[in-house]
Amino acid sequence: MKTLVVEDSAAFRQAFTDALRRTFPHMFIHEAVDGVEAIERVEAFMPDLVFMDIRLPGETGFELTRRIKARHPEMLVVILTDYNLPEYRTAAFNSGADDFVVKGTLNPAALEALVRSLLFLGRFAMNDADREEVDALCPECGNAFKIFINRIIADGKDPEPKIKDPCPVCGCGECKIGK
Repeated sequence: MKTLVVEDSAAFRQAFTDALRRTFPHMFIHEAVDGVEAIERVEAFMPDLVFMDIRLPGETGFELTRRIKARHPEMLVVILTDYNLPEYRTAAFNSGADDFVVKGTLNPAALEALVRSLLFLGRFAMNDADREEVDALCPECGNAFKIFINRIIADGKDPEPKIKDPCPVCGCGECKIGK
């Protein structure tokens, strides 16, 4: 998964990216400190997930989210803020954000749950023309669930297809297609 962290506070940005790397060691993370750099990184890196601060030099996180979602509606954007205000939450969702998180509530377990839930959301938001719903089974926890996968994998071009995303229950990542 490719992730972009847009945050002007160097201390928070470093702590947040360190927490992401510890929790998701295979995640590719880029950083941006303002709107100009964020748009450049979005276009060059094409992240799956963007964590966006509200108060940034130049544009607000709301304005950037609106611009990103206009060009890349499939990109998941999470607004990060120190301010748990109803008007900020409303503005976040009105700008197209997929989630709104108060920075002080993010401990490692909450961060992991948030990212896993967003992975689950992103999997089901994909273009139906390129995806196919199939049964999946987690060998670790026994969870049986439906998942959308790339049609090439579903067509059997991969002799041992594994789901690329983790199990939504235990997160093991060892699930196989079919029950």
